[in-house]
Amino acid sequence: ASAPPGATHQVRIEAPSDGIANLSPDSVDRILCPALFSALSAHVRAAGLDPAGVMPAAANGCSRTGPSAGVVVYRVYLTLTTTQWGSVAGLLHSDAFVRAAHVTCGAAVRFETAQAPARELLIPISPDTRGAWVGFGAAAHTCYTDVYAPLRP
Repeated sequence: ASAPPGATHQVRIEAPSDGIANLSPDSVDRILCPALFSALSAHVRAAGLDPAGVMPAAANGCSRTGPSAGVVVYRVYLTLTTTQWGSVAGLLHSDAFVRAAHVTCGAAVRFETAQAPARELLIPISPDTRGAWVGFGAAAHTCYTDVYAPLRP
């Protein structure tokens, strides 16, 4: 998927299907994309920005590619200045964001530039870097092993 004109950043989630119940293109479109969009909206608003101006091209919450090789990839593009990104980035790199965005266990959350080739802007949230948030051991309190599980507070 190519970035919409004007997009500067993206939050991209790579969700492997191993160990995850009900992960399918349909459940990503109906549940995970809207959850990611909602979580991003709340965090953008908490940074004092207007989600409608920051995420103007988000249809159905986000765009999905895949599945390919057992992984579904979905993303939301953002339009932010460097200063705005600085105020949002710290809010996104958190266990609270993982819970609110309904991130599945084993997934990687990447914070990147929008235009190809994408460049990492923060250390990704993944089982290797933040196992306490998205490793399968975190299933009871942070990440999810069932797409249909209710969001945690």
